[in-house]
Amino acid sequence: MKELRTIVAAQQELLRIALYTMTQGPIAFGGQELKCILEEDQVRATCAAAMGAGHSMNTILKLSDDQGIGICDL
Repeated sequence: MKELRTIVAAQQELLRIALYTMTQGPIAFGGQELKCILEEDQVRATCAAAMGAGHSMNTILKLSDDQGIGICDL
């Protein structure tokens, strides 16, 4: 489970970087410049989906230590 948490944490960081780049502009990452070329309406839709995915992953990680079947009632 520790390895899975490490992978998910790295994916969450990439998600955070993508959201930042879409809303704030180009950034330098890993020796490269990252910039968003999506149209404004695409950015809105993508950001909403990405934030929902991030919330879901955080919930899964939070509940992964609990015994039994975790249920998240939104």
